[in-house]
Amino acid sequence: MRRFVIILGSVCCIIASSLQAAIYGGGSGTADDPYQIWTPEQLNTIGLNEVDLDKCFVLMDDIDMSAYTGTQYNIIGRRVKPAFSGLFDGNGHVIRNLSYTKTNYNPVDYVRAGLFGTVSNSGRVCNLGLENVMFSCGQVLTVGGLAGENLGQISSCWVTGSVSGVADSIGGLVGSDFGRIIHCYADCTVSGSASVNNFVNVGGLIGYAQYGVRDCFAAGSAGSAYKYARVGGLVGDNAGSLLACYATASVSSSGQYARVGGLVGNSGMLGSITFCYAAGPVSGTYYTGGLAGAGSSTSVTACFWDVQTSGTMDGIGSLNPDPAGVIGLDTASMKMLSTFASAGWDFTNETANGTNNYWRMCTDDVDYPRLNWEAGLGDFACPDGVNAEDLDYYLAHWQMANCTPTNNYCGGADMDTSGRVDLADFAMFAAHWLEGME
Repeated sequence: MRRFVIILGSVCCIIASSLQAAIYGGGSGTADDPYQIWTPEQLNTIGLNEVDLDKCFVLMDDIDMSAYTGTQYNIIGRRVKPAFSGLFDGNGHVIRNLSYTKTNYNPVDYVRAGLFGTVSNSGRVCNLGLENVMFSCGQVLTVGGLAGENLGQISSCWVTGSVSGVADSIGGLVGSDFGRIIHCYADCTVSGSASVNNFVNVGGLIGYAQYGVRDCFAAGSAGSAYKYARVGGLVGDNAGSLLACYATASVSSSGQYARVGGLVGNSGMLGSITFCYAAGPVSGTYYTGGLAGAGSSTSVTACFWDVQTSGTMDGIGSLNPDPAGVIGLDTASMKMLSTFASAGWDFTNETANGTNNYWRMCTDDVDYPRLNWEAGLGDFACPDGVNAEDLDYYLAHWQMANCTPTNNYCGGADMDTSGRVDLADFAMFAAHWLEGME
């Protein structure tokens, strides 16, 4: 009898696994055999199955979600418990036309909106693009194109479209971040007003950031008319660490006491900003700055803003004069490598300022500094294109271990962020060989 029970139990497990695989496009939900997502229907099923929120998923194709309107999309991990605690690997694919419109407020309803509601501290989302998101959410806690709230890690993801709401925190990528965000960007129209807690943080990338954001940027626009709004081109309210980030977003607020900044709306004593810049137009009626609306004089290191494009000579609106680490320059100076290298910024093709190689500027007088990963996979160094110089760079990092966000994943050579430069990275490099060459 005992053997029969064991066999029966095993059969039931196999049947259950097969049923779940049928719900999706294959796989068993493990790291080695993730559930495969091929269709809009399969993606919209994840949020209905709370037992799968700790599983692994991989996107197998680009997906168009335009068939789902209003609140028809089932947010993944719509509550804090259970949140999404698994792995979602976008596999380089794009989810298009994801929309969610919620106008009513119900206190028992979920209050975090995005592709994901909450990503837990063990959750991870990577290698995913969201094109033309349309989120409009009344009376929610947080809303972001990718996630309403992040406590885990989001890497190599991007969002375009529009995100708005009546909420505490609103961001193009993430509403509220308590985890880690690396190598991401948003190019969205982001706007909103205060929710039940009577304040609002609006950021081109993140509404509220409390931990670590590295190697990220935001374009588009961020705005709010609420009187106590905190509006930033990258982050609305920063209580964490911003390293090697920039914003070109247009930032504005007509709020009577709003804090408005080209990079950050507000950055207090717990927040730090290091090796960052802002270059978008900024307008406000209270604390308004080319870099930050309000901030601490001890929390900014070697950061710049463009005094011409921003339209202001004030770097941090609440401080007069600006601290030494806040530097305003004209556009021509902002497009010179020497401007930033002399301030200690870590660029590719130089080692005096480190080997993490966050930044890239191959030619003066052309553009602002860009993040090195923006050049594309395998293009580690100047000149542009994946060529012999990049092969030499990769081989110099071969078999390096302990690749972490702290060292920019071994200067970017650990392309899959696995923690080691190995054959998987070489396969990615080889797939892009001679790409971008004229």
